[in-house]
Amino acid sequence: MTQLIKVPIKVIIITVVLSLIVAIPVQIFEFGRLEHIAESNGYLACPPFTIASSGMTMEAMVINESLCTDAEINRIAIYGYFHELERVDKLLKTRERALGSNREE
Repeated sequence: MTQLIKVPIKVIIITVVLSLIVAIPVQIFEFGRLEHIAESNGYLACPPFTIASSGMTMEAMVINESLCTDAEINRIAIYGYFHELERVDKLLKTRERALGSNREE
């Protein structure tokens, strides 16, 4: 009975190790690929400890670097969740409208 249990455990361990050996380099490659795509479209990486600095596996990228240190955006985008991105987008659109109406006056 114990031999039947040991064989599947070895198979599971080998499968997990091989999966990690494949997954980690692929994840690193994919992160670099996405970063390259963003940079080629004009985005810049925010410095450490700015937007979404609590996320260890994400990096905030912006077109306007001053947004990285914007206090209100930092307050909203603490973790980098999608609902935070929607709130930041709404804030930026509100600012654009306010600037547009000020220019017309």
